[in-house]
Amino acid sequence: MRSAFRGPNSTFETLVGLHAYYNVLKGGYTPHLFSTPNLPVRRREAVGLPTPVWKTPRAFTIPEHGFRYDYVLVQGKRHDRFREKRYRTEDGGSVKLVVERETGIWRLYRVVPLASPIDSP
Repeated sequence: MRSAFRGPNSTFETLVGLHAYYNVLKGGYTPHLFSTPNLPVRRREAVGLPTPVWKTPRAFTIPEHGFRYDYVLVQGKRHDRFREKRYRTEDGGSVKLVVERETGIWRLYRVVPLASPIDSP
């Protein structure tokens, strides 16, 4: 998504690091937070969750990445590819996604570990 505030001489999205301020105020994890002197918050290298490269957010999958998270936030409900489903995870377990809340174009899923593995994704 392109920022409406991008300048004519800018090669960098103006608000690209804005989400980091939520982490400053409330805590949490931001997988694509770059460790630069320009940001007031730094990522601890030892603490990290698997995530695709920042330029390829659609490569995020529940079996490979999402099962390690507590929540998954989707922007663009109309094109939501997750839905409420059960997933077999790469570590042999299984999880299901439960819609926690929706508003506007956003849908928040809670990732719920299941007691027994499922047969198919």
